[in-house]
Amino acid sequence: MNINRIIISGNLVANPTLRETNSGTPVASATIANNGFFNDGDSRRQEVTTFVDVAVWGKSGENFAALAKKGQEIIVEAQLRRSDSRIRRRPETF
Repeated sequence: MNINRIIISGNLVANPTLRETNSGTPVASATIANNGFFNDGDSRRQEVTTFVDVAVWGKSGENFAALAKKGQEIIVEAQLRRSDSRIRRRPETF
């Protein structure tokens, strides 16, 4: 059995943007800033921020775009998907 579920919490970097696909399906896009902490080699607490792009489809996307605002803390449960077009535009190191 394969499971592909993630839960991430953080703050919205900007208000979500709403668009429609060529077939008319609404999709809202947003970026979540997730802050975490770790101790470095000198035992000093360091903060690291991870930015996660999310897409919300259909009626849920319309509701998300209408209700969510910049700076708001949110929790998202979703499937993790990798977008090849985004990787070509901005390569990242994992």
